[in-house]
Amino acid sequence: MIPIMSCKKKEVDYVKGELIFSIYDFISFERTYSLVDSLNLKINYIYDYTYESVTSEDSIEILETVLSTKVYLTSQGRSYTVTQIDSITKINVNFFDFDNNDAIDWFSTVVSFSLFENVTESSNKWGILKVPEGEEQFWVDELKKYEIVQFASLNHNNIVLRN
Repeated sequence: MIPIMSCKKKEVDYVKGELIFSIYDFISFERTYSLVDSLNLKINYIYDYTYESVTSEDSIEILETVLSTKVYLTSQGRSYTVTQIDSITKINVNFFDFDNNDAIDWFSTVVSFSLFENVTESSNKWGILKVPEGEEQFWVDELKKYEIVQFASLNHNNIVLRN
């Protein structure tokens, strides 16, 4: 007697079209974005980049007003903090659905407000990239080839944007 076995398709245990990645603390957002852009991928979201500036209290209000207009900083709720210690203003930002137009806008904002990125501050820079469905493992393997990438994996955790 030959046993009959059913062939049931294994369910995908990761989010299609996404991968999780982290970047070393000392890597700037500009360098991170340059890598993602050079691979023609899109940032779904990315967390924990810190900028600083020497500003007055009046300038902080203007900066906060400008930041509040950035959809890539506000589409999932306010995703930035602005604090001032003495004359140093610190801005911690998270980016959502970030594309080339957003990059042009953000890097222009950085220049306009004389912000500089603090890459010496310890953080947990990580995010989720959008990749073509069916190519998730290819892109995980591809990202791991770059020295700035600390970790890359399929999104097994089903991490999603908060609403």
